[in-house]
Amino acid sequence: MGLCYAKDCSAEHFFDRILLFNAPLICPDPRVIFALQEAYVGAQRITSNVTLTMSKFDDVIMDWKIGNFTMTDAIEAVQKLGKDHVRVIVNTTDPNYKHSPFDHVTVAWDTLNSSVADEK
Repeated sequence: MGLCYAKDCSAEHFFDRILLFNAPLICPDPRVIFALQEAYVGAQRITSNVTLTMSKFDDVIMDWKIGNFTMTDAIEAVQKLGKDHVRVIVNTTDPNYKHSPFDHVTVAWDTLNSSVADEK
């Protein structure tokens, strides 16, 4: 939903920075595939700095795949694009950060706080 808003946002309401947590890059559910594809259509218009934070311990979405194409493959594909303003970070060290970046972990708050500090 955040990606849809950002890509359709008018220039006067555009963001300098977008932080996404556990946004699925692929989804095997046929009811969701069309909506997810629609979210990515036009995403190239986003010029904001985008950071997507995932967790390898996220058993909710990290095991998803379409055919032989896995979520890890999707993450690597985005990283290989080499876009300066798009980053995907994968948590590989904190097993407490699974699907929620807020429950019992400080991943989201740390990211938000570091973003605010970068602006100062």
